[in-house]
Amino acid sequence: EIDPDGRSRSFHIQNVVVYCRVHFLRNIEEAVGKRKAQEVSGRMTSLLDCGSRDDYFRLCDLLMNRETNPKVVEFVRHKRNPDIACGLNKFCSQIPGEIFDRVRHHTNAAEQSHNKAYSFGRRQTLLQGLTSGWKLDRRDVDQHKARSDFGIRHAYRTDDMEANYSRHQKREETRRRRRTEQAQAQAPDPIDDEPALGINFDSPPSSPPTPSRSGSVTGRQRSTPPRPRSRATASRARSAQPNLRQLAAQNVQDLDQRQRELELRRLETEQQRLEEDRQLELRRRETEQNLLEEQLRRERLANDAMETANERIQYFLQRAKQGDQQAARMLERDP
Repeated sequence: EIDPDGRSRSFHIQNVVVYCRVHFLRNIEEAVGKRKAQEVSGRMTSLLDCGSRDDYFRLCDLLMNRETNPKVVEFVRHKRNPDIACGLNKFCSQIPGEIFDRVRHHTNAAEQSHNKAYSFGRRQTLLQGLTSGWKLDRRDVDQHKARSDFGIRHAYRTDDMEANYSRHQKREETRRRRRTEQAQAQAPDPIDDEPALGINFDSPPSSPPTPSRSGSVTGRQRSTPPRPRSRATASRARSAQPNLRQLAAQNVQDLDQRQRELELRRLETEQQRLEEDRQLELRRRETEQNLLEEQLRRERLANDAMETANERIQYFLQRAKQGDQQAARMLERDP
């Protein structure tokens, strides 16, 4: 057996599991909806911050009893399971609180390792999967040691503003091209819409009834032979209808242009803020340098004053010593 003491599965789960909060919030968004019922989503998110185990389960009971959305009720019922609650709130877990707070509450590292594992191939056998996992873990450990011991990164990426802006422009260009292609593919052909608008260019218009000399309308109408549709008529019909594809493409281009302008304005604002911060930092350093120089000047003045005082004390001591010697010689001459 894996556990010689025969402890339950829930015991092990509550001692080792911490769930991803990003997926937790994403599930709340799926249950409630985007930009809807912000109060409900706030109460559901409060499960992460309950101050005790009793508060957690009490809040679950309140949500299950008072909410009318079946998705919300099912979500809370699932989170009320002790094996799920232990990975969301530290007071429901058997992991010590300080360790629970230090553990990462997202799965970015695991997802990154998962994507790296695709380099070894998919649908591998059990032995191949274990070997690939061992190689991947070994490579991650070696990369971590190289970073911690020698400061060597496993990948380098330029983080300056120009490189980031170039990458952003490339992504926007790709997205704009895709949106334009989708709009052109979804837009209907204006020629196909002509019958729907009630315009039939293949049949000539009917002639109005001809009034007689007495002013009454005769039952006999003037009939004209049908004429074939000319190219000029078809061209005028096509030009009369708005080109939906061009209109959609123009709207997409205008939207992309507006987004680029907003992004450029944001980058300019950020650059200006960074420049202001740099100027403030320079002024702060200059002020500190001036204060340090003033302090050094005062210390030099104090040292000079101390040296002058010491010299004067030595001078008076020497004078006193010389006076004592003269008095002693006088006593020797005239005892």
